[in-house]
Amino acid sequence: MSTASILMIPPTFFSVDYAINPWMNPHAMVDTNLAIVQWQQLKQTLTHQCHATVLEVPPVEGLPDMVFVANAAIILPPLASGRERVLLARFFNEERQGEEAYFQQWFEEQGYWVEKSPAHLPFEGAGEALAWNGFWFASYGQRAVREAHSWLAYYSGQPVISLELVDPKFYHLDVAFCPTDLGYVLYYPAAFSTDSLALLEAIIPPEKRLIVPESEALQFACNAVSVGSHIVLPCEASTLRQQLEATGHTVHCVEYSEFIKAGGATKCSTLKLPL
Repeated sequence: MSTASILMIPPTFFSVDYAINPWMNPHAMVDTNLAIVQWQQLKQTLTHQCHATVLEVPPVEGLPDMVFVANAAIILPPLASGRERVLLARFFNEERQGEEAYFQQWFEEQGYWVEKSPAHLPFEGAGEALAWNGFWFASYGQRAVREAHSWLAYYSGQPVISLELVDPKFYHLDVAFCPTDLGYVLYYPAAFSTDSLALLEAIIPPEKRLIVPESEALQFACNAVSVGSHIVLPCEASTLRQQLEATGHTVHCVEYSEFIKAGGATKCSTLKLPL
C-alpha cells in the first residue's frame, strides 16, 4: 500500500543558465547525466524504501528550474464536495514565471480546483509554506512577501505563522525548516530574524525541535522529504541523521550534488499530494 503520493519532474532540461539565488553560478558546469542518475536515485528511494507513489509532470524545455516542483503550488484542504484544491505559485523571478501556466494546466487536468493569489504578491508554493500541527509556517523576505500569507489563510481556513528569512542562502522556508510526519521540526536558526526565531521556538516545544548545525544546513539537510517514519535527505547530514534516528525516523541518504548547484535538493524536487 502506498504511504504517500508525490509529484516529481524529470531533470531532462535541468541546467544552471542564470543566477536567481546565491547558489547559482551560470559558469559552473552541471553534469546533466549525473543529475538524471541522482534524480532517479531519489525517485527509487521514495518508491522502494518509503513505499510512496510518484507521479510525474512532463518537463518543458527552456524552464530548467521546473524540476524543483515543490514551488509549483500549495496543497489546500479540499472543497466541501471533496474536490482537491491547490493555491498556485506566483514566482518572484521572471525566469520561473513561465512555469505557472504549465502547473495550472497539469493540476486542472488532474481535476484539482486551482486558486490564485494576486499576481503582484510573489509566493513560491510549498517552498514557502509548510504545515505543522494545524498551523501553516510561511516565509517572506527573500522570494515571497508577507501580504501573500493572508491569501493562504483565506483559502486554507487555517492560521498562518509568518517567519522572516534573513540569510540570502536560505531563500525559501524549505531549505531552513522541515516538519516531519512524526511531529518533529528540523530547522536552522540563523536563517530567521530574531523575532521570527523567537516566535517559531515559542510555538514548537523544545522536545519537538531538532536544530541543524550550519555545516549541514549548508548541505541542504533541512531540505528533506518526510514520508511517514521515513525521511530522505542529502548524504552529508551525519549529525542530523543521529538525531533523527534517536526520535524514531528511518533515514535514507541520497547524493544530490548537481541540484545543490542550483540551490535545491531533495524536498525542492518533490511535492506531496493527497493520497
